[in-house]
Amino acid sequence: MRRVLLLAVVAALSVPLVFAGGKGEPAAAEEAAAGLALIDLNKPVSMYERVAKPKYVLPEGWKEAIGDTKELTFINSGPLQYDPAMAEGMKIFSEMTGIKLNAIEISEELLHTKQSAMMRARSDKLDLVFTTLSTEAYYDYQAAGWLESADLLYDDQIRSLYSEDMLDAMTIDGKIWGFPYIGGAFVYGYRKDIFEKEGLKPPKTWDELLVIARKLTRDGMYGFAFPAGPSYDTFGIFCSFLSGAGGELMVGDKVVVNSPQAVEALQVMVDLRNRYKVVPEGVNTYSLQQMGELLAAGRIASFVSTSWTYQFVVNTDMWENFAMTLYPAKAGVEQTVYQDTSFYSVSPYSKSKAAAYLFLDFLRSYEERKLELLVERNVIYNREVWKDPDINEESVPFYQVIKSAVDRAKIYVFPNSQKIVDLLNVAVEKALSGSVTPKEALDEVQTKVDILQF
Repeated sequence: MRRVLLLAVVAALSVPLVFAGGKGEPAAAEEAAAGLALIDLNKPVSMYERVAKPKYVLPEGWKEAIGDTKELTFINSGPLQYDPAMAEGMKIFSEMTGIKLNAIEISEELLHTKQSAMMRARSDKLDLVFTTLSTEAYYDYQAAGWLESADLLYDDQIRSLYSEDMLDAMTIDGKIWGFPYIGGAFVYGYRKDIFEKEGLKPPKTWDELLVIARKLTRDGMYGFAFPAGPSYDTFGIFCSFLSGAGGELMVGDKVVVNSPQAVEALQVMVDLRNRYKVVPEGVNTYSLQQMGELLAAGRIASFVSTSWTYQFVVNTDMWENFAMTLYPAKAGVEQTVYQDTSFYSVSPYSKSKAAAYLFLDFLRSYEERKLELLVERNVIYNREVWKDPDINEESVPFYQVIKSAVDRAKIYVFPNSQKIVDLLNVAVEKALSGSVTPKEALDEVQTKVDILQF
């Protein structure tokens, strides 16, 4: 992805430019480079074979490289109990290397505040940095110098494992700065039992969605719901409706939130709540997590949320009646999937960079990615894993829906993303409340976005 020159990015993050890429800590950088030089990523097998074949093999020289490193610390987005694949992967890696892995569990709402404070302080307490494309912004963290380049982990063969869209999203200033851990694909979830009883099929168009939502809004249950409370959740929902309208968030390198398609998308959200009243009035306070909880409680019949929302249904009586499919689109528009992506990168301030790179190498491996897919049904990007004979509709419920996000998804990477996401959240709130029209709300945001992008 081409860099957009925005002084506001660095100014907003208040980080001196000398910190970029670990510069400003020459002794530590030289020591880290010396440790990494001891690892031969292409022995005893090639890097591609290690990452793209079923069994992970540690690279030659790893013991010498990590030295006396005993543990690594990183932030996990939310409780590990909801990330069983990560927990199991941590266990496997620790058993292989003897390195203890410490996952600091922080909610999505507080993650950026905590992590960015540690990075501003150049803290060596974090060895890996967690980012997303929207909130803990991969782009902005790189601009601030908070990510170490991961180019050494990507040769041409490794790059072939990822789609062109993902490679473009990962690349800033001609380099890759992390590993795409998982994606959150925004999909349509619904109650199979109710749909079957009513003779309904999951909607493919907005018109069909409205008909179904109106029919199923009765007896204390709403036919549909979407979360528009937290900024991250609202942004994903808005982008889902925008994709359904046939629109794009970006025109070239610029974010455009007030295009005709964007105004139409927000108008649909407003109408579902205020005109047709087929979604709960409180959707402007709901989170992604609550979609699964509301469906499990029998309060809603369908929703739009991320693919991982199933985790809040799987252990309930509703699980056998739950299904997911692609989110509906405007008539004549192809159904696509908007998704955010989470990354892990090496911190430039880590004192254990060799071990941190080693953990990244393992995390992206076929072995660990297959675990992620089988256990959590998250979108993963190592395309070789999708060819595994164990990966199918029986082992991975909603297999086709999740797989579709690997190559068909809308992925947006842009500077000042957290500020823009927050601004858009306010606009959606105003429009849903009826205090301004969707166009007025989005025009106001665009004025502020234009200043950020100047």
